[in-house]
Amino acid sequence: MHDTILKSKVFLDHIAIESANPKKIAEFYSKNLMMKKNCVSNSEWHCFGPNRLLIFKKGIKINYLLLHLVVSQKEN
Repeated sequence: MHDTILKSKVFLDHIAIESANPKKIAEFYSKNLMMKKNCVSNSEWHCFGPNRLLIFKKGIKINYLLLHLVVSQKEN
């Protein structure tokens, strides 16, 4: 039998997105998804909330860069 992602200890850690204007898109997500925003640098913004992190980086257009999955450690 194969495990599915719903039965496993794997979860989405963050999503990284490229945008021509990362500040503007971070402001949009912050306002509409009620997330806090943080300026990491002139070219990178983070929006975060309970169990979620969105990373916006300077790029030519919106481009989904990475879906980062994490496998939690088994409890002893």
